[in-house]
Amino acid sequence: MKKIRFWVLLFAMIAVLSACGAKNDHEPAIITGEAIEEKDQSIGETADPTDTDETDEYSDETYLLRYYDEDVIYQLDAKGNLIGTYSKQKVSEAFGPDSSFYDDYSLCDLEDGVGYYYTSEYEYSSENDTGSYDYVFYAYDFKSDTLKTIYETSSPAQLHAYDAYKGRLYIYFEENEQYSNVSFDIDRDNLEFTEVTSDDNSLLSAINGMEIRRGTTDHLSYECPEHIMDRFGFLLCTVTDLEDADTSTEFYKVSPDATSEKLSYIMDDSHYVNYVNRDWIIAVSFDENNPHAININTEKTVDLSEVYAEMSGRPLGLAGDNLYYYSVDDSKAAEGITTYKVYSYDLNKEVSTLAAEASTVPGFGNITPCVEGFNLVGNTPYAIAPAGKKLEWVKLEGGKTVSCDLPIKEISAFKYGKVLSNTVLINCPFCGLPLYSEYAETFALDEKYSKSAASINEKLAEYITSMEDNFMLPTDDSECEWHNEMKENNALVYDAIETDQTWVSDVDIINDRFLSVYRTGYWYGGGAHGYPYQGQLLFDLETGAELTTADIYTGVLEEFKDFVAQKTVEFYEANPGILFAESAEEAYDAAYESADPSLDSIIWGETSAKYLFSPYEISPYAAGYVEIELPYDEFLGTDLISALDMPHPLKMDIQ
Repeated sequence: MKKIRFWVLLFAMIAVLSACGAKNDHEPAIITGEAIEEKDQSIGETADPTDTDETDEYSDETYLLRYYDEDVIYQLDAKGNLIGTYSKQKVSEAFGPDSSFYDDYSLCDLEDGVGYYYTSEYEYSSENDTGSYDYVFYAYDFKSDTLKTIYETSSPAQLHAYDAYKGRLYIYFEENEQYSNVSFDIDRDNLEFTEVTSDDNSLLSAINGMEIRRGTTDHLSYECPEHIMDRFGFLLCTVTDLEDADTSTEFYKVSPDATSEKLSYIMDDSHYVNYVNRDWIIAVSFDENNPHAININTEKTVDLSEVYAEMSGRPLGLAGDNLYYYSVDDSKAAEGITTYKVYSYDLNKEVSTLAAEASTVPGFGNITPCVEGFNLVGNTPYAIAPAGKKLEWVKLEGGKTVSCDLPIKEISAFKYGKVLSNTVLINCPFCGLPLYSEYAETFALDEKYSKSAASINEKLAEYITSMEDNFMLPTDDSECEWHNEMKENNALVYDAIETDQTWVSDVDIINDRFLSVYRTGYWYGGGAHGYPYQGQLLFDLETGAELTTADIYTGVLEEFKDFVAQKTVEFYEANPGILFAESAEEAYDAAYESADPSLDSIIWGETSAKYLFSPYEISPYAAGYVEIELPYDEFLGTDLISALDMPHPLKMDIQ
């Protein structure tokens, strides 16, 4: 049997950069960036805050605010009061290093200090076999640091709901719109779970053959039908006839007594449902592409075509009568500044109001402020935005971002210096459409950290030197039709056809001797996806020299490749299904062939390094970068500082 372990990896590498009008010449490169001062980053027009009914359907809910690559999880009640702060690292340690646990996306619910997680592996016998999922469900008690296995099963069905609700834990599976479930009574004091059976399967009977449309924000994505039913008073379900030449969708309202009512006033063509609450359905017709809102109680229909035309990407969320969306202001793109504006559209008044706006700041990576992490806490929108030298969760209200004292992380670059940026925009000289967009950040070290700061900064400045001279402009207008077609096809991702972006993600001083500048990036030139980048610039603070692997590694090329390959085999054995390889021998051979000390593929730390295999080298694109741990006691035979003074035969090997 073969197994594939599913990892959910997020590449949040999207930024919108475009030129300001048609120009016949290249836009000039502009270098900006100063030391960040502690100041209010809130900007925007004053507007009436969104009305919040504290007795709404979400008043008894709790909400999780979590950022995918940081440790802290905040839990709030519907009024925004902090209930608890939790560490992902504690959970990771409880699961252990060899598990398939992935903390950001396998956490389905958190109730009374207990997080509910699951892991899954897909197992199949042949390519023609539909296979099955091996699920393991866990409870982790943050108070007692206790991990409990609740339930294990193998099923061809996919997980639909995993929800602790009113003293009971519900697990639902779905396959081809057929549902099954298992439930447990929860003994919180002893962290015990007792399986229970129900004599009433009327709800299951009513929804089988239908698709349950949650259409809610992320924190409710795994809630059970019982939970939805209690909050809204019904389940919104659909039946889609895929066999019919004219594919259509029928909407049904399933009531607590398990009766179904067809909502005949909704158009019959096929629909995608963005959001639903107890009053509204936000749907898009596939056939006519006409987004609209339908009031479930009054049957009022609101045409959202103009609203959708203004927004970038899909809507952000639905709270009461307010649909949230965002737009991008790139009027200062030539300065490396993009502003994101979040609006609430009142479905009754049919008017948009600015909820908040914020602009990108060099040093904060590729986040989209006010949009990144968007979540509704009760009826109040929250998101991530820069605030002084920190990245934090903020409320979006009154046209501004409002600090909630919920920090995510301090930006390390501002501890040691400042971040500089360089922006280049190139338009087609004939049709004026953007053809090339380049954004690059680099770091400048404060001189108090090294007598060689000036020399280091001179070398660092080279990393924002533009590649614009390598871009070939068209010599006539024969390509303009293609330019327009590409822009239309990629309008929701990039305005420019080719985009190259690099950010300073982390800055650190290692062992009081080395400056580490960690950089990430993303290049896109069309197609299904672009290519990510990760790398580190390492400098000796004493001499100002930029260091490479050849300046540190103490062995020869064959030893380097062999060691990386051996450690890759260890990774393969602990993480089956991640690599292309189907045996330890294949994993070794692929890693040995790919390992290259002349590339910036090593991230140096205090006690160990990591070799980075980029997507497609030894694993699928979806696996992202594969990180292979290289402990110094084995890799170098000494510590990082001592390695500098030892012989480096690798220099001769790679010349």
